[in-house]
Amino acid sequence: MRLLLKNVTRPLPKTALTSLTMCSILLLTACSQSRVVNTLQKDFDQHKYSEYVKANLQTKTPVTTASNIPQMPTLALAKRQSNGSRKARANLNGVIANNGLFKPIADNTSVETLAKKASLNTVLNMALTRNLDIKSAQQQAQASLSKYNQVEYLSDMLAQYEAFTNELALTGSAKASLSKNKSAAYPSPGLNAIKSSIIDESVKYSRLKLKQTTQDTITNARIAYTEMQTAQREMVLQSRLTSQYKSLKEELQNNYATNTGGLDDILQADIEIAASQNKRRVAKDKRDAQQARLNALLNIPTTTRFGGLDKLGKASLIANRNEITQQAHKHRVEIALLESELAKMQRVIQLSERQLYPDLDAGFSRTQNGKFTTKPKIKTNNFFARNDAYLEETKQKAKALTSKIAALKNTTSDELQQTLSNYQSHQSTYTLYRNNVIPKAKASLDIARNAFETGESDNVKVIKAQIAITKYRLLLLNAQSGMEVSRYKAERLIGFRLK
Repeated sequence: MRLLLKNVTRPLPKTALTSLTMCSILLLTACSQSRVVNTLQKDFDQHKYSEYVKANLQTKTPVTTASNIPQMPTLALAKRQSNGSRKARANLNGVIANNGLFKPIADNTSVETLAKKASLNTVLNMALTRNLDIKSAQQQAQASLSKYNQVEYLSDMLAQYEAFTNELALTGSAKASLSKNKSAAYPSPGLNAIKSSIIDESVKYSRLKLKQTTQDTITNARIAYTEMQTAQREMVLQSRLTSQYKSLKEELQNNYATNTGGLDDILQADIEIAASQNKRRVAKDKRDAQQARLNALLNIPTTTRFGGLDKLGKASLIANRNEITQQAHKHRVEIALLESELAKMQRVIQLSERQLYPDLDAGFSRTQNGKFTTKPKIKTNNFFARNDAYLEETKQKAKALTSKIAALKNTTSDELQQTLSNYQSHQSTYTLYRNNVIPKAKASLDIARNAFETGESDNVKVIKAQIAITKYRLLLLNAQSGMEVSRYKAERLIGFRLK
């Protein structure tokens, strides 16, 4: 009996104890890995990726293994199936077409035909298709779309997670330290969703930059075209003025010869002739400068000269200042750019707070400057502590950016008010000369002609009345041009056409 009790209470052999311990460790490891995978899947279910992926990457549910980890061949097939949606998304022509300032129209006008007829619509159409800045911004926006490949699928993450956890050879004391930190070293699906949001904002920023470049090109082309119209019309009026002063000089010389006029009047006519000739040369230089500006905007040969310009229109801008100021705060692309940058920065702060390396671009390891491999490095001990300094700096930058957005809104309000005031000033001048001064000057010319025909006065009064009308038309032209330019600048600040 004593022998039996001794056999019962005898400790197990050392080999049996070791086997039991290993089985327990393996069981605990398997349970731990299963919990990690389940946690990852649960985290992913709560964070459903980015708006881009939800809207454009509809893939079939991949076949899973017993460990709930998708198989790689199925993932590759799913990626190939999403190529069509990605290519459709990559088409950025809609950003250019829906720029808010000009709606492109079907126009097959070639560069060679611009010498005969160069309408404003034709010029703007060419600018949208040929401008190098727009092409560069479009290529940059196109390049930003490729970032989606870095975080498209949770399945890739899970497959990588399986790859490096299965190949870990944990022995001895390393087992305890590594097993505790390995799950924290790999990004969770929630972090992956945040990284997708960062890329969403990055792509949005690139699209806004493309829109900004497009709006700048349209506005610059409009202003250059208007100033070229103005300069060309001014050349005509200055030539007319020179001719009128020459006629006046002849009449004054005749009067001087008959002792009915003074020499000072002749000298004054000479001065006016020289001044008008110089103003015509200045107007021609302005026209050539604007032609060169348009050639650069359209990316066409420098020797190109436009012909058949549109007649200078009369802008009619009727808008409530408070309403369009609010619209400018909402639609101005520069404000939207800063807001997108702030949203991106806030996502970076979220990444930093969750102890992922706060890189602006997704798809990079915390431990090396490269993409995730099949064997991501694992955090050991406290080697990777939270980057509190970076996090604090980013938060301060976010506050500064918020203030910058508010300041830009104030600046936008000020610029818009000044632009509208300039428009109203030009409009007042235009209305004065068109509805009051010029009609009265024409009436004065009719009176002078009647007096000349009846012999009551000489032709000098007739010519002086003609000169006065020409000068008033020059002032009317400048006011009309100022209205157009002010309207274009106001629309650029607001971000859309004003009716």
